Amino acid sequence: MANKQDYSKMDTDGIRNEMAKVDWQVLNQGSVDEAWSVFKDILYDLRDRFVQMKVLGKYGRRKPVWMSYKAWECVKKKSKVYAKYKDSKHPAYVD
Repeated sequence: MANKQDYSKMDTDGIRNEMAKVDWQVLNQGSVDEAWSVFKDILYDLRDRFVQMKVLGKYGRRKPVWMSYKAWECVKKKSKVYAKYKDSKHPAYVD
């Protein structure tokens, strides 16, 4: 099973408090790449500490959010028909 960050349940107040404590002058030292690396490390650390992980199901989402039930049924039917078409032992294939 896969894990994913659940940003809807993150502790925004905790992140704000921790960001207020950061000495941002550290970013002015060194090159742009070094500053980006420091900034990214700060953000990843805050994410790991204040954003909860959510366990996804074994199969995840079965269909896209935008797909209606009727469209999903049509896709399943198409898959079944194609599986029969590929099966060399199916009576329709043998004929």
